Amino acid sequence: MYDALLLPALNYAERDRLEQRLSPDEETAVIDATRELLSDAAESTRRLNPETPEVPDRPPLPGPREPLRVLGYAINGAADGTFTADMGAWLDRERFLTHLAVENAVAESDGIVGHLGANNFYLYQYGGQRRFVFIPWDKDSCFSAATQSVFLRIDTNVLTRRLLADPAMQQIYVAALRRAVTSFVNDRYLTPRLETAYTQIREAALSDPYKPFSSSEFELGVGGLRGIIAAREADVLAQTGGR
Repeated sequence: MYDALLLPALNYAERDRLEQRLSPDEETAVIDATRELLSDAAESTRRLNPETPEVPDRPPLPGPREPLRVLGYAINGAADGTFTADMGAWLDRERFLTHLAVENAVAESDGIVGHLGANNFYLYQYGGQRRFVFIPWDKDSCFSAATQSVFLRIDTNVLTRRLLADPAMQQIYVAALRRAVTSFVNDRYLTPRLETAYTQIREAALSDPYKPFSSSEFELGVGGLRGIIAAREADVLAQTGGR
């Protein structure tokens, strides 16, 4: 969980330095803070009793990092029998599963259960509360396939794996998937919007001498999106109809 949440920070720090958003000293500070959290997570794996989510007795991390550390302990250490109830203190479970369902409805390949680990979200903790909320961002890897399992890589993320081991949570997830595709991720809703955007940008895209892809690749990309949009609803419904 910590690896999936924090390792991307190393990559983002380097990217931001190269784009002159961070100075070398600021990049080093981000990397040092991330490594400190990763080291702490590794120690927690050795010391934490798997039957309790309590945090080992050690000095808290400074600033906003301590709540994230404690959240990690809770996700990894809560007992199986009480995991769903325990997570209610930290997350709106239905909202989180709806976020996950929407990402999988649109065949997101780089999100909470992405191919590079958990990615492309912010974690926000409400003031004066334990609860966190996942805020999505950078949705440029959606519609990667017309047919994709709605349970793809669920088992690679501790939080998603443990929540969806609960039949009640799985029902919420499946219902959110079906609601997403019948309401929005379908030919009826998305295709008119795709065609409007395509019409608006087509002439400029074809005439742009600096575009990173050829005009034929642009047209093929739009055609691919049309196909994915047309097929995605049926694929998700077929996977969830018996659940």
